[in-house]
Amino acid sequence: MSARSNKRSFLPSLRGKREQSVRGSQEGPKDERTDHETATDEQGRVFREAWIAGVNKHYPGEPKSSYVAPWEETPEWERQAAAAVYIQVRTFVES
Repeated sequence: MSARSNKRSFLPSLRGKREQSVRGSQEGPKDERTDHETATDEQGRVFREAWIAGVNKHYPGEPKSSYVAPWEETPEWERQAAAAVYIQVRTFVES
């Protein structure tokens, strides 16, 4: 296996993963998110999970609750930052 393909194996492929919207259904509210927003959300979640695992492994003592807060409790600005870092790391690894 080449070093390049080995690097890629560390990043999950988001191809083909798309959240289906509920449109006009009585099952729940409409999901108005675009495919880009859905992919960005997934990328941010992947990075956040890796971040929390790193904090739990390497942080000395008890980390602040905001360092290990679940995705659902993460502020929107931090979600956007997590997705941006994911994209930067992926771009670096794939280059």
